Amino acid sequence: MGHTRRRWHLVAMAVGWLLTRTLMLYQLGFFRHGTPVKYQDVEVYQSWANRIVETHQLPGEAAWQYPPGAAVVFLLPRLIPSHYGAAFVGLVLIADAIAALVLVSLSRRGGSAQGVWLWLLAIPVLGTLPLLRFDTIPTCIAVVALALVSARSRNFRSGLLVGLGIAVKIWPVLVLLAVRTRRGARSAVLAAAATVAAFLVVSWLVLGDALGFLGNHRGRGLELEAVAATPWYLRQALTGHAVDWAGRNGSVEIVSAKADLIARVLLVAMFGLAIALVIWWLRWTRRPTRSGPDVGRDAVFTAALLFVVLSEVLSPQYVIWLVGLGAVAVASPSCRVRRPVWITAVGVVLTAALIVHWGDLVHNGSVGAYLLSMRNLVLLVAAIDAASTMWRALREARVETPAADVGSPVGVPSLG
Repeated sequence: MGHTRRRWHLVAMAVGWLLTRTLMLYQLGFFRHGTPVKYQDVEVYQSWANRIVETHQLPGEAAWQYPPGAAVVFLLPRLIPSHYGAAFVGLVLIADAIAALVLVSLSRRGGSAQGVWLWLLAIPVLGTLPLLRFDTIPTCIAVVALALVSARSRNFRSGLLVGLGIAVKIWPVLVLLAVRTRRGARSAVLAAAATVAAFLVVSWLVLGDALGFLGNHRGRGLELEAVAATPWYLRQALTGHAVDWAGRNGSVEIVSAKADLIARVLLVAMFGLAIALVIWWLRWTRRPTRSGPDVGRDAVFTAALLFVVLSEVLSPQYVIWLVGLGAVAVASPSCRVRRPVWITAVGVVLTAALIVHWGDLVHNGSVGAYLLSMRNLVLLVAAIDAASTMWRALREARVETPAADVGSPVGVPSLG
């Protein structure tokens, strides 16, 4: 009976993926005769890919704020004998399916099916957005890398995938927080560093300045969707006072000296958060515990959520990262951040509503302002909840652990 139930559960997951992804394609314009497909940002990716092929240089404009590995993602659809947009969407769907299969594998190895269903249902809530943003691909890479993290291995394979993710979007570096042992961390970091170095060297030889994208991040102000922009939109919702914004630095930012100051403060705060995360990891790995990689996966989700909340930029596709990392976290039956993950899922729904009312937001309407404020407050509550949970996990760490559960000698020298 149990085997039959598991089989039908797998069938339900497969049907769920097919139905939801087909619906997303239908919304995009596929399968509808006479309805043109609106590829939106994919057309920008195509223009970048064409320019790279023609000039053998990475784009130098302000909107190009990606590591050189992103160029590979943008160039891949050109290798497929199809329309660029359709090929790009197909590439995203392949990555999406791989992530779903990995989550199914976790659920079948003593984990929870909640992670699978979170991924299957939360992604289509965002409509066509996940199919049209390349952020879905590094998210899927991070999901696979995080699922591979083990307390019993050196995590070399996971490190290779982390390096691939860093080369595409940088933020997957957070997956290294899940590595439970110092020995495993050394192996993962070396693998990730070697992968990133290979991308940088090849990019420098073939496409010129591989690090030029870093300069495009300088001087960024406070984007209107950032959590720190909430006071401006609460004021708009309550008093009708319009928010002054302008398109600059590749995004839409609030025009205000106070907003610019807050953006600089947030940048410092993110550096502080990075230091705090390293300290947390050093304390967590100082002694062996029975937590294995589960607490580490919770920590990766928490770290990404905190960075999203602290960032001076919060684009809608950022919540795709949180869905992927949250899905891996809740796939574990011992997940500690289950509540923050599901609170974040509410933020995903509000983000989807915000996308629909984007015009109302930028034209100083009250509906968009209320939705933005609610979404940001939900993410803030989830971040505080997750951070406090991880702090308690550190304090509650147990010392007595069988050596087999650790994956490295107890005598590994302390770096803390």
